Amino acid sequence: MRISIAKLLHVPVFIAVLMMSGCFSADSNTSTGENGVLTYSLYTDYEAEGNLSTGILPTLVTHRIEVYSTGAESIGRYDQIYHKVEPAENAVIITGDNEYSIPDLTIKVSKPGKYTVITKNSEEEIDRIELNFEDPASLKVVTKIRSPYEYTFEKAAASADIEVEEGSQVAFIPYFYNADNVRMIGNIGCEYTADPDWMVVPDVEWNSETEDSSWTANYASSYYFIEEGTVEFTISHEESGMTGKQKFTVTSAQN
Repeated sequence: MRISIAKLLHVPVFIAVLMMSGCFSADSNTSTGENGVLTYSLYTDYEAEGNLSTGILPTLVTHRIEVYSTGAESIGRYDQIYHKVEPAENAVIITGDNEYSIPDLTIKVSKPGKYTVITKNSEEEIDRIELNFEDPASLKVVTKIRSPYEYTFEKAAASADIEVEEGSQVAFIPYFYNADNVRMIGNIGCEYTADPDWMVVPDVEWNSETEDSSWTANYASSYYFIEEGTVEFTISHEESGMTGKQKFTVTSAQN
């Protein structure tokens, strides 16, 4: 039977499931602001190079940055704290809504360069951090394989053609390199297509079933191999136009 695979978007919940199962450790990419009052953290599902102050973030990606107090001084009421970015041109920044902790922020820029996030309250500047953005030059993936009936995923060695057993599950963790071949900081949402598509099916990780209802969640970055042969995945990031490919040779299940 042929199963059609639609283009699906990466869902962050799947990453949380992998983390809870011990499949990999996230990289916090944390830096203290210039005034020493706040720390800024951008978590990635892979080991990035540098931290928020020294690393490179890709353009055309929405980055969620968590903000915490260092305890160096009082910062006032949380609901009066907000974030802004300079220069504001080519950048979109949104302050999260939170009354019980320092609000997080999301930032997305369309042009490369240095941008400064400034955190303020109703009276004064609290802290700031400079971020370096570059256009991505290539898209790569960390490939992890869970063999049939195993509980954990194992990182596959980098190869143009990875051999897997029928019934295995693959999980992809995409990331960008810049023009200097440096891993950039920031998770990216991608679309995944398989050729031929009937050799794989997407995972359904969460489900809730009653007699009268059904709820499931699909995760495009995880698939099962259901047929023998050769299948190639194309991993695409729409806004940047970047694509990556990974081929698999699927062998018969061992008895």
